[in-house]
Amino acid sequence: MSEILDAVLEMASGLHSKGIIDARKMKKYQELCEPIPDYTSEEVAEIRKRNNLSQAGLASLFEVSPATVRSWEQGQRRIQGPSKKLLNLLERKGLKVLLN
Repeated sequence: MSEILDAVLEMASGLHSKGIIDARKMKKYQELCEPIPDYTSEEVAEIRKRNNLSQAGLASLFEVSPATVRSWEQGQRRIQGPSKKLLNLLERKGLKVLLN
């Protein structure tokens, strides 16, 4: 997947240098191509609490079971896939972005 994202970013950079893509659009490509960090169980819980969500609330938002959220927060499982991306959005942009 990293090779694909690198190719997309390289192509976007070329289009930006030719004036086809403006700076705002280029920034969006760069954000999309940034790797998503791994989250510890403590970070998952802290992000959830900072956004005033219960475990059940986060589970509902991410369309997973409350038991899954508990397992992330207890370190039994690592958050990954679409849930990891959603957590990253929640951390960076806040709850409002996910509710629109």
